[in-house]
Amino acid sequence: MTTMTPSISASNSKDNRLLIADLLATHSEAIASVEKGIMANDIGKELYIKGGNPQCYDDIWILRFVLSHRGNVKSATKAAIKTMIFRKEKKLNAVGDLRHKITHYNGEDNNATSSSDVTTDFLPGGKLINSYCEKDAIVNVLPDKNQNFWSFTQLSKVDLDRIVTETSEEELAEWYLYSNEAVYQILDETTRRTGMLTKCMKIIDMTNMQLLKLNRTYVKRDAAASKLNEDFYPQSLGTMYIFNSPGWLSGFWTLVKPFFPKRVVEKIVFLPSLSKMKKSKKSLESTILRHISEEHLPEKYGGMNKTWPLPAAGSHFLQD
Repeated sequence: MTTMTPSISASNSKDNRLLIADLLATHSEAIASVEKGIMANDIGKELYIKGGNPQCYDDIWILRFVLSHRGNVKSATKAAIKTMIFRKEKKLNAVGDLRHKITHYNGEDNNATSSSDVTTDFLPGGKLINSYCEKDAIVNVLPDKNQNFWSFTQLSKVDLDRIVTETSEEELAEWYLYSNEAVYQILDETTRRTGMLTKCMKIIDMTNMQLLKLNRTYVKRDAAASKLNEDFYPQSLGTMYIFNSPGWLSGFWTLVKPFFPKRVVEKIVFLPSLSKMKKSKKSLESTILRHISEEHLPEKYGGMNKTWPLPAAGSHFLQD
């Protein structure tokens, strides 16, 4: 199989992403075994070959499954075939470029970027979710086109109760599906272009969030969506930082933690308020600043970037 070779490599000395070339070399035997397993499966072989799909399901794509399943060839193969079936059912290989549709969710009909008058369209299901959001509730950005994707969510600005009572699980699932696909398109392209394994970093800001507003049904739905994302877009989520964690959150987390897949739980890091973080520069540098430069990190999260919100990630991919 022909592997798509990254064209450039990142040069940021603080960039801790792993080199694709090194990962491919280290896991070459496992990758080859997964490919062999796919070809030995009738459905897998058909989906792999049909429509030029080897261009979609190449070594870099298989690598994410190998890494996610910690080198277990059997489970990685099973997951890869399951994903191929899922992508066929949802016709995801034919949806085209969705990157320009990644926008902020702020309750407005359209979201203009902070740097220009152009707007981005919502992903399927996005307009509905947007109607339950306040200003800057969900901010999706690409501070550096050569590095990680970032999503900032201030949970108190999202009406979780209304989402649960006024939308169906199918409607919420549609939004999750296309959001995951659009973000993955960015991660995959950046990975191949820079030669570095690129992921999505998330900050869930708990500022002003009250326990009574944290709808348990929504949390369960979000946990189910997280499992699908881990299954079908492995190695996409880097770290999820729960920022400004209130004292009551630890007890609530104990109750809902079992609903989340282990692979997601391992990536969740709880952080205190910004004032406490600033008192410990080492704490900030050992967490958030491992994945983004201080220059790009918004000031409200301990960085030097005074712009808020940053331009929506989709603005980098707007078509003429």
